[in-house]
Amino acid sequence: MQETILKSWQEEPWPTIKSTKPLPMGEGVIDETAFNTLEIDKVFDSVNYASTTTGQALLYRSLCQPLSSIKELKAKQEAVKELEKNQALREQIEAIVETVEANEKNVHLLFFGEFLGAFSQTRAKNEIDGYGYRQYRNGVQFFHDTLSQVEGVDTPKSKYLNELLNKIKSFKNSRYYSLMEGPVYFVEGNIKSKEERGGSLFPIPVIFKPQLLKPVLLSSIIGLIWLISMFSPVDITPSLPAVSIFLGPLMLLYFPVIGGYDRDNCIIPLRNLYKKPMKWANFSMF
Repeated sequence: MQETILKSWQEEPWPTIKSTKPLPMGEGVIDETAFNTLEIDKVFDSVNYASTTTGQALLYRSLCQPLSSIKELKAKQEAVKELEKNQALREQIEAIVETVEANEKNVHLLFFGEFLGAFSQTRAKNEIDGYGYRQYRNGVQFFHDTLSQVEGVDTPKSKYLNELLNKIKSFKNSRYYSLMEGPVYFVEGNIKSKEERGGSLFPIPVIFKPQLLKPVLLSSIIGLIWLISMFSPVDITPSLPAVSIFLGPLMLLYFPVIGGYDRDNCIIPLRNLYKKPMKWANFSMF
């Protein structure tokens, strides 16, 4: 069984096109010796018209480790014939490819990006500044947009295309899509989706949403200050200047504490969970 593209990227600092390695001598349709004799790298350079990094990596894999099943090869050929004849379907597929081409870098950054810290500036494509909220939202949005387009595609007649699209659609029913939809609950060190959490009230979870300003938390702080002022024997209702003096340093403390906590305890654990290659068996582009 061919390894997924995502698995071939696990040891890479950033997704690369030629990540698949030829099989050892005597294995598969093309082993390492045949790979070098046939100059597969040059063949790839000649036939590579794929527009996405993932598509090019898949094409390279298909040359490095060709399918041995005649049935699967014929199924792919039937799919190509259908796309040649059905212009409407072809245009729908091309629109999906264009979306992936424009936005796949957001997934790469979420999965493989290197966090620099709150006040650093990015200088390379694999670097993430701030706390990662924007990169998390953009990465998750990629899957929402792609699934939305796939769901709008006309039902293909060829078995290969039909099964391919259905596999991608089925991802919407997965736990990982539910986590991306949010909210995400962190209960006693475990990550839980809304469905897994159910209606349970205990233990009280940490609820993660990819935003720095937490209305519930801020409202709780303000409410606590109000309660203290109401029951204090001394009038401690602050004046506007006093509020400014108090809240200024508090907000300077709030951003790094909340942002750093979300990055280290929510965003990074979630991205590590998402990038596990076996979880993407149904999301065929990975």
